[in-house]
Amino acid sequence: MRKAKAIKDAYIRDKTERCVSQIESEDAKGQQQQPQSALHSVLLRERDVAAKEGRPPAYCRGGIADEFFGFMIAGHDTSATALAWGVKLLADHPESQEELRRKLRAALPDAAREKRAPAYAELAAMHVPYLNAVVEEVLRYANTIAFVVRRAQIDTLVLGRHIPKGTDVFLMANGAGYLEPSMPVADSERSPGARGSKALTGKWDDADIGMFRPERWLKTQENTGADVFDPVAGPTLAFGLGPRGCFGKRLAVQSLKLQFALLIWHLNLLKCPEDLSGYNAVQRFAREPTHCYVRLTRASF
Repeated sequence: MRKAKAIKDAYIRDKTERCVSQIESEDAKGQQQQPQSALHSVLLRERDVAAKEGRPPAYCRGGIADEFFGFMIAGHDTSATALAWGVKLLADHPESQEELRRKLRAALPDAAREKRAPAYAELAAMHVPYLNAVVEEVLRYANTIAFVVRRAQIDTLVLGRHIPKGTDVFLMANGAGYLEPSMPVADSERSPGARGSKALTGKWDDADIGMFRPERWLKTQENTGADVFDPVAGPTLAFGLGPRGCFGKRLAVQSLKLQFALLIWHLNLLKCPEDLSGYNAVQRFAREPTHCYVRLTRASF
């Protein structure tokens, strides 16, 4: 463990020093800098905050190193694991897979007619609500991150339960209200503010809450009848919430959209034999499928 930590610390130190050298070099030239990476962005913010506070930038403080380590782990394992679950889910739900392929080709008619891979510019500019819905449903159903942890900063009450200051509160994303029917909560146990406020999201239908169904993320636009993606259709904690939510959410979602779009554009995902397509999982940093196998054929145009 000591050796692994030393390797990790040396890697972070090297990347930080390179970014700091770039920042100082560009500052010396009086050039405006645009972030080149997540670490670069954080260090630029530290430079700006330090200037406002009249102190030297603390580029190498522990908080920045810890944040960068979080970027390294969360930015790789979770996206790769979500893609693994998505391959399984789309193979086991061919109707969703075929609907996604149909929507993609309708949105990119030139690429479909020419029987070629869509260019990045085409993928980035296309508007396919069903693709957003598939990504969100994979994240909801796969439950890649099973919980989010927050520490109570003051003594407080949550649903009538006393939570002392300093308590680590585990916010589960794989139980009632997410993948299982909701638990009834009496209004008397809610805070006055919660009783008077509108919910942040909708509520999943208990009848199909345990099913993989991307359509739950879509609503119909009244004046046109078109499908519209609704990111707050129901509760989800795939990226956390609030000011401490995932720093890389937009990048992660865009990456998954591109990967699923190209995968389904080119390939048919076929269901694997029963003994190779189970949904058992192992909890490492992310919740990974025990079995992740594929059977493929080329998708016809």
